[in-house]
Parts: sequence; C-alpha cells; structure tokens
Amino acid sequence: MRYRKRIYRSFIGFLIAANLLLFGWSLLEDQRLEQELSKIQLDYNSEIQQLIENQRDSQLKTARTFKTAIFLGDSYAAGAGASNPSKRFTTIFSQINNLLEINLAEGGTGYPISLALKSQPANPNSMKACGKNYCNNYLEAFSKYELAHSTSPDYIFISGGRNNADIIPLKKSVPQFLMYIHNSFPESQIFVISPIGDSIAVSQNIIELRKILFDAVQKIPNGHYIDLQDPLLDHPEFLVSDNVHPNDAGMRAIANALDEGFRSIVKTK
Repeated sequence: MRYRKRIYRSFIGFLIAANLLLFGWSLLEDQRLEQELSKIQLDYNSEIQQLIENQRDSQLKTARTFKTAIFLGDSYAAGAGASNPSKRFTTIFSQINNLLEINLAEGGTGYPISLALKSQPANPNSMKACGKNYCNNYLEAFSKYELAHSTSPDYIFISGGRNNADIIPLKKSVPQFLMYIHNSFPESQIFVISPIGDSIAVSQNIIELRKILFDAVQKIPNGHYIDLQDPLLDHPEFLVSDNVHPNDAGMRAIANALDEGFRSIVKTK
C-alpha cells in the first residue's frame, strides 16, 4: 500500500514538473515570438519610413526641376469659360514650359487703384465672378501669397485689366504696384500681359490701359511686357455662350500667344 502511494506521489510530482516545464517553455516561446514580432514591426516601420523619405526626396527633386510661376489676373486667368481648370490658359502655358503653376487669379477683379488694401471698388458682379462678396484685387491676392512665402518665385505673370473701368488712377497706381512686387521678390522676373480685347473689337479703354502697363513695366528691374496680339479678335467661335469668356479653344489660343511672347523674351535674356 505504501509502495503504491509512493508511486502515485512520484507520478503526481512528475506531472507537476512536466506542466511547469511546459509552462516555462510556453513563456519562453511567447517571449521569442514577441521578440520576432517586434523585429518584424521595426523592419516594417523602417521600410515605411524609407518609402516616405524616398517619396519626399522625389517630390523635392521634382520641385527643384520645375520653375515656379505665379499668375495674377481676373476671370480669364482663373479659367472662367474653360471646361475644367486644366484647360485654362495659365495651366496650358505652364505645362508647355514645365512650370509649377500658382494661380492667384479671381474673377471680377483687376489692378489696384492704390496701394491701400481693399482699394478696388466692389464689382456688382463679384458674387457671380469669384463667389464672394468681395473679390481681391491683384495687390490683395499678391499680399496673401507674400505673407506665406519668403522665397522668390521664378516668374510672376500679371494679366487682365478688363474690369478696370476707370483707368485714370492706374497711371499712378500701376507703377507703384509693379515696384511693390519687385521689392517683395527682387529676384523674380515680372511679366505684364497685355489686356485681352473682345472678339469683335478692342475698346479704347483697353488700348489706353495697354499703354499704361507698357510704360510702367519698363521702369522696374526684371520687368517685361508681353503683347498677345489680340488672339480672340475676329474669332467669336473662341467664346462661350456669354460672348465674354474664352472657351477651351480660346484658352488654347491665349496660351499659344503667351508662349510665343514669353519665348521671344527669355530667348534674348
């Protein structure tokens, strides 16, 4: 009887020891698996971080490859009339010349009549033109960009002027405005684009404004004037149904004229 009890106790002890051994081995296996999982997670995180860094390097390399171009303007430059933003003349021109486009144009706006902010009289069509109660004039749009950026863009293009009904104040304000832009980004090349006339005729107001802009841009360093040569004149088919804004074909015609004028200037620099 005692012998059986001894055997029974030994068997129980063996089971306990075996369970303890298995439990210990299980703990070790869990720790090993946990370490392997941690290593896999670290490797995964490292690979993800490397992918992010490679993408960032690629983006920076791309950004360095393309020159930057700011566009100030009215509804034409904003793309009113185009079937989508990729069809506006600023975007087409930028793609032709491998430029990184920064479009600050707003409909219903124009050249500032003074260097005081909110100087442009509210256009009665502002809500329709830019979707706001007040559309920023070129100075206000430029000032917002200037506050957010310290690096000079390569090019600054200024178009429009059709909304400037009273051009008399512009004889004084436009030279000041262009000099303000130059002083803000002295390394940038500034291109003033001739205001675009209608498809039927070019108004006297547009003709006089062109002269004001041409004279003003000659007085600033790195200033250039691009004469588009009226790409819409005698081409009513280039306009949408409102007979004011260019359609996709009209936008393409403006982009081609801008490209021709731009290349004639940069070629001689």
